[in-house]
Amino acid sequence: MSRPLVDQGAAAAPRRVRPPWSGPVAVSTFRINQAVVDELLRGRSGPVVRHVEDICNAVRNEAVRNVQRDTGALAASLESTVNVHGRLVVGRVGSSLHYARYIHDGTGIYGPKQRPIVPVTAKALRFKPGRMIGPLPAGKRGTSPEDRGDWIFARSVKGVPPHPFLVEAFERACPYPIRIAGR
Repeated sequence: MSRPLVDQGAAAAPRRVRPPWSGPVAVSTFRINQAVVDELLRGRSGPVVRHVEDICNAVRNEAVRNVQRDTGALAASLESTVNVHGRLVVGRVGSSLHYARYIHDGTGIYGPKQRPIVPVTAKALRFKPGRMIGPLPAGKRGTSPEDRGDWIFARSVKGVPPHPFLVEAFERACPYPIRIAGR
């Protein structure tokens, strides 16, 4: 059974109060049940939390549709959560994969450091061809990196351009005006 929003036991009988600027006025006092208001606003089943969950799910679904796919692991790892911290309802959408930020923000000359990627302890970088590095041999697209051919050696690489799939998804799916820090 739900608790009432207004505490019926706290309602006082009307009493007459005489303000200095007017004649007699009937006044009724009541108390708001703050626990019920808090449950409505911030409880797991409250409308505010449900609304934030709906927006987070819409952002996640849009991000899954727009993320670059190689093996599909990044798209599959996207998840949304909603937490309540005191009076604050926080929704998050993201991935726990270590390379998700590099895809989102870019690397090398395209990333935050804006300089080429160079080896630190070796004379050359070594990597397998991927989706970002030119066309793959026929029949190799979408296969695991081990099946993509010979190793590539390079003294430096430009990096990967950013693909801000989460920001773009948020801009498309959120019904409210947004402001992205740093943009």
